[in-house]
Amino acid sequence: MTRMRSAEDVRRRSDPVRVMIVDNHAMVVRGLALGLNRYEQLEVVATATSLVEGVALAHEVNPDIALLDAESSGPGLATAIQALRGAAPNAAVLVFSAQLDEEVAAQSLSAGACGAMDKSQSLPALARAIEACARGEKMVVDKRLLPGILRRLRAGSQPTLFPLTPRERQVLLLLDEGYDTHRIAQSLGIARNTARNYVQSVLVKLGAHSQLEAVAIARREGLLA
Repeated sequence: MTRMRSAEDVRRRSDPVRVMIVDNHAMVVRGLALGLNRYEQLEVVATATSLVEGVALAHEVNPDIALLDAESSGPGLATAIQALRGAAPNAAVLVFSAQLDEEVAAQSLSAGACGAMDKSQSLPALARAIEACARGEKMVVDKRLLPGILRRLRAGSQPTLFPLTPRERQVLLLLDEGYDTHRIAQSLGIARNTARNYVQSVLVKLGAHSQLEAVAIARREGLLA
């Protein structure tokens, strides 16, 4: 267990994203910490080689992002995610796995993780995912897994999986007005690819297959009020 920065440190808006890594492979932890610390916008503030250590550290250092190895989740992935979120309520949890599939990704999202990534992804891709989760911009998921993830999430009992971010609510309102991705991008002054990412995040969070279905679910759940 390594503590790299005091819990009393206060993160300013211009400060880097504070990252905690939980992985039971010490060499992986050291390599990730060294790699991520090369990015000015990121700072690894703590590392742990067990979930118990990770929960204790999360409570102490209150990171912005807890990077959790799915295979190090101990009692179960959902339980591990909820334990980390309980220890650091303001932190987002990003799962990464050497065996990422639809089931692992769906379990991660259902438990409140901001996303799930395959360990085979590049370090720059992981850094971008961490930043995206920290900003609350979108869920991080492999698009190839989305159909299966949506099927699994829709089979669950909870129709609305997560609260939408302010930007996602804006996108949802525009979808309700019949805007397509191009018009959403123009209306919000963002790139078309960025608008597409927001739309996809809304679909995943609502467990919808299409934009029309997302609007229908949002109306049913009172999200457009």
